[in-house]
Amino acid sequence: MVLWMVVEEIGGFGREVKFVRPELVWRDHNHDGSDQGKGETPHWFRDLVEKCLNEESKRPSAEDVLEVLKDAQVAQK
Repeated sequence: MVLWMVVEEIGGFGREVKFVRPELVWRDHNHDGSDQGKGETPHWFRDLVEKCLNEESKRPSAEDVLEVLKDAQVAQK
């Protein structure tokens, strides 16, 4: 759908109901009940998503998002 909108040059990706913020559910533990490891949603990712869901004027720039992703990649190595 997004690619179709880009090809058709349809601008804007507004929500039908502007005042509703999506409810996100984060995974805080693995399936085995432990609190750390592969099953956990990283806090840096949660923070990034929350910032991207802010009002348009408060959202991070693409450069800021890229920097966060690069930092996360370096931290995982």
